[in-house]
Amino acid sequence: TPGFQTPSEFLENPSQSSRLTAPFRKHVRPKKQHEIRRLGELVKKLSDFTGCTQVVDVGSGQGHLSRFMALGLGLMVKSIEGDQRLVERAQRLDQELLQAL
Repeated sequence: TPGFQTPSEFLENPSQSSRLTAPFRKHVRPKKQHEIRRLGELVKKLSDFTGCTQVVDVGSGQGHLSRFMALGLGLMVKSIEGDQRLVERAQRLDQELLQAL
């Protein structure tokens, strides 16, 4: 696509962000990996700057962003999701990640 530049984190392997550790990449598509990392790091910077220690992820889906912010960046995160299937999937992914760590 003209004007589009592949983020540097995908140059080595276009399907895996080099800036997210393997446990946070599992079951996550490349575009979402990039979004999770960028947004998570922004929230962490804002948290450090403001002294706010708690984050609420509304519409958290499968919990990828919440999981990264909590377990990858050390933030206190509350996730809110209205779809029970997504909540159950997030819980399974949480357990899978905790076993991998």
